[in-house]
Parts: sequence; structure tokens; C-alpha cells
Amino acid sequence: MLLKPDPNTYAILPWRPQDLRVARFICDVYTYGGKPFEGDPRFVLKRTLEEAKKMGFVFNTGPECEFFLFKTREGKPTTEFQDYGGYFDLAPSDLAEDVRRDIVLALT
Repeated sequence: MLLKPDPNTYAILPWRPQDLRVARFICDVYTYGGKPFEGDPRFVLKRTLEEAKKMGFVFNTGPECEFFLFKTREGKPTTEFQDYGGYFDLAPSDLAEDVRRDIVLALT
């Protein structure tokens, strides 16, 4: 398999230190014969979007980052929640406030 970087996906990772910046590209997967690899999720998506377009459909998506933060005890993970904020809570209310702010800033 060969990876070909997609220049349109170039991005500096904002959560890395500024003096040690890290960039990333998302790649398309090709076979050694230069053909798109049919198991590559990006290829599957592109092909499906093209088929949908021919049928008159437009694809729209609204991804959401959903996750849980768990406490650790003596360096080991637990199943006890680190945060207690509810869905769409605006006010900081727990120990995960700084993590959520950092995530929001990185996503912005």
C-alpha cells in the first residue's frame, strides 16, 4: 500500500507546544499499481458521495466530539467520572473545566 498525502488536509496540531510544532496530513491509500485501494475509507466515502450526487442527493454532516473523562487513583483508571457537567452546560462546575476549555480552544 502507498499513502498519498492530501494537501487540503494539512493542519498544525494546536495542542502541541509552539516551539515543537507538529503538522498532520490525512492520506489516501493506493495500491502499488497506482489504483485507489478499495478498502480505504476515504475512497469509499468519495465514491459514495459521487454516486449520491448523480442521484441528486447532497451529503451534510454535523459531527460531534463526545467522550467521558474518568478519574484515576494511584495512576490507575477508574470508572468514576471526572466531570459532572450536563449536556450543553455553560458554567464550569467540576474538575474537568480546564480540559474542556483546552478542547474547545483546540477545535476552534
